Amino acid sequence: MTLKIWGAGSGAGSDNDFATAANWTGDTLPINDDDIIFPDAAPDCTGSMDQSAKYFGNIIIEECVLGATGTPLLIHAATATDLLMVNPNAECYIDGKITTVTSQGGTLQLDGTIATLNPFGGTITVVTGANITTVNHGSASSASGAAKTTIPAGVTLDTIRQKGGRLTNSSPVTTLERFGGSMTHNAGAIGTFTNEGGTLTWNAGNITTARLFGGTLDGSGGTGARSITTLERYPGSTVNLANGRHNITVTTNRYFGGNEILDVSREYTLS
Repeated sequence: MTLKIWGAGSGAGSDNDFATAANWTGDTLPINDDDIIFPDAAPDCTGSMDQSAKYFGNIIIEECVLGATGTPLLIHAATATDLLMVNPNAECYIDGKITTVTSQGGTLQLDGTIATLNPFGGTITVVTGANITTVNHGSASSASGAAKTTIPAGVTLDTIRQKGGRLTNSSPVTTLERFGGSMTHNAGAIGTFTNEGGTLTWNAGNITTARLFGGTLDGSGGTGARSITTLERYPGSTVNLANGRHNITVTTNRYFGGNEILDVSREYTLS
């Protein structure tokens, strides 16, 4: 494993081409398992983006444009790169298998298979077809600013944990745990939803189990019929199901406290 720095070779990154050996430390190209850094004030790297035969240790982007929309940096799809770190002055477009992706700021467009995505700052856009096991949103106290993340339809998600920032999701999610921040859910089913703080704007998709210990579940928007199989509400929480269309169904409603806003004359099954 070797540390390779972009722009540190004799070519200094002048042609913006990943595959030019002279653009890298020692005038040699990165190989599998190498750590690669795009340092402060580095030139952009936008050429020879198909590096799909390679995987790396850590990719750290301090200040650089890496790739572009439609031509992301392609890295190995089967063997994982360990870490991608995107810092506040970076702009990154990447597609491949990565164990951990952490965004502290800047702009990130992400595709591929990701074990853990940590949006702590910046603007993150996930590409349709991506596969993400866990999203930890806004949970870094050192973030340079609140993260803004967009997950479109067609993304495979397992778990989202949100502590801050703004998240827009349009894909099904198995487990959703929220402690703060704001989230808008526009499509896809939610399996188990736990809310302790912040607001979930629920515009579409059925929820199997919702447990509200704090914060707000706002179902007043959206036009389509939706359902919650089991709803549990506790002191300090608010649920708003008054969308004016009388088409939100709650099968089992367990009330232990909190506030509710319902459509007039709408009846719910209580237990």
